[in-house]
Parts: sequence; structure tokens; C-alpha cells
Amino acid sequence: MATKPVWASDASVFGFLRSKRKWIQSAVGRMSKKKVIPLSGRGNYAHYKETARELVKRKIELVNRFYGFKFGAIRIKDQASRWGSCSSKSNLNFNYRIALLPDNLAEYVVAHELCHIKELNHSRAFWDLLALSVPDHRARRRELRNVTFA
Repeated sequence: MATKPVWASDASVFGFLRSKRKWIQSAVGRMSKKKVIPLSGRGNYAHYKETARELVKRKIELVNRFYGFKFGAIRIKDQASRWGSCSSKSNLNFNYRIALLPDNLAEYVVAHELCHIKELNHSRAFWDLLALSVPDHRARRRELRNVTFA
């Protein structure tokens, strides 16, 4: 059930909604195209944590054959909005939900974080480095943006 400010009349609310109709329809359309990954509960984290760790280790071994980067710890976390991160000490962190992604997107996330070992930013040099192992990184990034937590 929606609420409105006490000072707003029904007519003004409906007028506002009518004026934003195209934007609302567009936003609803975009949301309906997203792939939903479950967000809730420590049970999911406990269930998928080791699966995610094994997946990440396999992907790191595969992708890092190309780069040969030295890295620190690999951690699997229950993060609300990130797929992964890389610290300035080259520690790699991944969201446990990576285990629920299609294989090509999981590989993209791992390669992305590995490239941060050399480039701790999203500069042109970073994207060029990522393109060496994931030539279609732009398409994968777009696809990953259509995955959401629920």
C-alpha cells in the first residue's frame, strides 16, 4: 500500500504519477528483465560459501595463468551489493552469490578483481588489462548489471 504526504491531495499525486508515467513504465520494464539472486538469510551464506570458494579458486587458477599475479588471502563474504573487491595488499574478496552466477559472469568477476592487483582503479589501463583475458568484458559487465539481489 502506498502512502502520500498529508499535505498532498489525491489529484496532485495522480497528476505527478501521470507526468512520470513513461519513466515509471521504463523503470518497471528494466527491473522485470533483471535476473534475481537470493539475498536473504545466513542459511544461504552457509550453504553457498564453500561452493563459492571452490569456484573462485578454480577461476583464479584459470585466469591467473594468463596474468601470473601474486595475491594474498581469498575471502568469501556475505556482501549486500558488491560482487568482489581487491585490497591494496592484494587480498581478494568475493560475494558468496558468485556461486549462483552463470559461469561466464563468475569468470568476469574473478578476472576483474585479479586485474585490480596491478591497477587499483578503473582507469583505461585497467580496462585494457582486463580485455587481454576477457575481450568481451563490456558485454559481460552489462549482463552482470542485470543481475540483482532480492
